[in-house]
Amino acid sequence: MGLLTEAQLEAAIVSEFNPVRMGFEGRVEVTTTDVLNLGVLPAALVEAVKQRFLAAGGCSTPFPPLRTGLQNLHVSPGLAAGRPHRGC
Repeated sequence: MGLLTEAQLEAAIVSEFNPVRMGFEGRVEVTTTDVLNLGVLPAALVEAVKQRFLAAGGCSTPFPPLRTGLQNLHVSPGLAAGRPHRGC
């Protein structure tokens, strides 16, 4: 998809499990690498995509805490509506 560079993906990997040796008794054994590199930092991946989005002209603002009061938040069966934060 091209959302992240190879360097950004490598930076997000926090655990590696190398090498892995596979085989069955009496048969050929095979050694592989980079098969179980499952430990990634989701925050690093999200931040990298966010920075790309911002560089392309996107806007991102932190979610403000919900305010109480009928003027800011209305809740009824099947619907919740509030005024969005306009930071951009």
